[in-house]
Amino acid sequence: EFGQVLKEGFVEDPKNHEKLTKLLRFASTKTESDNQTRSIKNYIDDSKKSQEKIYYLLADNYQSAKSNPHLEQLEKHDIEVLFFTDRIDPWMAEHLKQVDGKELQDVGRGNISLPKEKELKPQIDKVITIGKKNILSNKKRLFSKLQDRQSVTKVFDELSKRYSSRKGGYSRVLKAGFRTGDDAPMAVIELVDRNVDAKKIDKPKKIETKDTENKDSIEKSAGK
Repeated sequence: EFGQVLKEGFVEDPKNHEKLTKLLRFASTKTESDNQTRSIKNYIDDSKKSQEKIYYLLADNYQSAKSNPHLEQLEKHDIEVLFFTDRIDPWMAEHLKQVDGKELQDVGRGNISLPKEKELKPQIDKVITIGKKNILSNKKRLFSKLQDRQSVTKVFDELSKRYSSRKGGYSRVLKAGFRTGDDAPMAVIELVDRNVDAKKIDKPKKIETKDTENKDSIEKSAGK
């Protein structure tokens, strides 16, 4: 409870942000329970000098944060992620933009700078292309790149079949505005058929709205 009071004070007292930031505590990928013991100073001191950002994840509770799939790649590179699980945390995150020159990044949004996304897209397409030829040498080749048997299995058993009739262009880059602080262009990378079902649901709604507008327009014209 005291921790939440501190976070509320952080939001409501911008003049003392620097002092209050030092008192904030969180659970993280390096804590073994939901006890909020990690400070941002702990995080920075333990991170690699080359790490430019402070990563965090918004979640309902510790368990849902710990099992979030967005953590996988960061944990492989031994990058800690702070868990923002208190009711006040989404509000607090809007005001906690950077600490000691390091920007905070919500890993749940999956946004990274556009140049890195453009570098990543051809690598994803190449991985799926390799997976479409199910031979031992290709499996070994992918494992050397991904270093994860589950990911390799998914490429060969799921993605290769999913894109069997497609000759390339398996992923796409979507612009996502600009990053706060340095205005660097942001983007999201996704597979081309992501949320297909959702798009099918949305489409009729748009058509229905358009038809309704046309109908109203015709009725008004007839009335005139």
